[in-house]
Amino acid sequence: MLLILAAHPFIAVGVVLVTFYVWMSVRVVGPTEVGLVLKRVAFRNLKDDNPIALHGEAGYQADLLMPGAG
Repeated sequence: MLLILAAHPFIAVGVVLVTFYVWMSVRVVGPTEVGLVLKRVAFRNLKDDNPIALHGEAGYQADLLMPGAG
């Protein structure tokens, strides 16, 4: 695996970028916090008259993360 990454620097840069993106996306909700989920990418867009996404659209989700969830 390391030989392939050393031979192809574009693959190595891609792996580093994907790893960084995933690492920055992880959040831990503390014991005294509640997390509001914001979905940035989806196949469907949110309707203009509804501020909360109920069916998996992009936007603020109806689901909350409870304390201790990650």
